[in-house]
Amino acid sequence: MTLRATLFISVMLSSFLFAHGSAASENKAAVCEFHNHGDLKKDKTGPCQYSSDKEEIKIKLSNGEVLRFVEERKRKGHYIDQDGNRLDVKKNNDYTLTYRWKNQRLVVMLAER
Repeated sequence: MTLRATLFISVMLSSFLFAHGSAASENKAAVCEFHNHGDLKKDKTGPCQYSSDKEEIKIKLSNGEVLRFVEERKRKGHYIDQDGNRLDVKKNNDYTLTYRWKNQRLVVMLAER
């Protein structure tokens, strides 16, 4: 098989897998504000990407950091982050979510679609 045919097949296969993998998740553009001990953290504040599916929520901040939250099974509305810290979520309206740790807070303002 030639290199050109191999590249074509791999591109087609990856686009097929991407299309089917993203159908189950919700991806939205957003603006994030990250607060630590009440202070706004400018390096983590700005445009971000929000995606959610049945199992986890992912938020990619403007500095490239990715936050992952998995819902606790026993307590609705409470999550565990990628480091094992507990947090809760408050839905202010259809487009604003506030994730709260003990000393930190992340406000996610989703873009309308």
